[in-house]
Amino acid sequence: MRCKRTNRYAGPAIGTIAQNSTGGSIPGSITLRIALCVLDANGLPSAPSNIAIVTTAAGTNTNQVTLSGITWPAVAGLARYAVFAATQDDLICWQQGDVLVAGAGNTYTPGSITINGPLVRSTWALPSPYVSKVRIKAKHTVHSGIVGANVDNLTATTIQGNELVNPATTFTPVGRIVSVIGRPESSTPFVSFTITPYDKTTSSLTVTPSPITTGHPELSVQKNDTIVIRFKADAANTSSQTQITDSGCQNMVYANGMTPGAEVGNVLRVMQGTGRGQLRKITGNTATTLS
Repeated sequence: MRCKRTNRYAGPAIGTIAQNSTGGSIPGSITLRIALCVLDANGLPSAPSNIAIVTTAAGTNTNQVTLSGITWPAVAGLARYAVFAATQDDLICWQQGDVLVAGAGNTYTPGSITINGPLVRSTWALPSPYVSKVRIKAKHTVHSGIVGANVDNLTATTIQGNELVNPATTFTPVGRIVSVIGRPESSTPFVSFTITPYDKTTSSLTVTPSPITTGHPELSVQKNDTIVIRFKADAANTSSQTQITDSGCQNMVYANGMTPGAEVGNVLRVMQGTGRGQLRKITGNTATTLS
């Protein structure tokens, strides 16, 4: 994630927090970590507010959260605010933001902000007043998913890559995650989306949330980006704990799946779910199974 050093003034203060079980798209029964920052005209953020802990209502996935009674730093020249949120401490990241309107005596509005969701994974982590430099580490990725493609077209709800056209395929990527992993001539955003319908005759992947966030290329898909459809285990491997099967390895591009034995020596990294962060060395593989 991108992490910014902060200005040397205090962050905003959140007065009250209200929840509504309708009007938004935040899942129920989750615990959110929410914080605010302000940015000056140069884009340098304040220290963050205290992190608010909010548990959403059970039984609905249409929750929204409203922050009210917000006190902004009494500092001249503030330009925007940013909302950071996540369900895990180490994943708190930018979700939304807008312009601050200056008033008399270095006061600002809005005094309340509504978070509707859905929550996204972004490249901008919660700013820290304790960071003066960041060390970047990189790892070579052999396979970041079952299939990759270049983006040839997109709309507010769909992503298309001509390489994904295959009228004869029986594979469907519905329910999988599609991520941007490359962008020519610019920084690659860390954005991912859930695939809903897939049209195998046009390659159209209908996704949620929208692949286009107006005014924010760092949160959007662009034409000529490289995307990848992620791996997804067919089921929990509780009965065979040394094997993971993903039948999607046989798909619209790679009908035969993985080459048996070709993945031996590579390292499997779990990216999402209960085992996130775990590493396992691969000792064997078939067309669809890693051991």
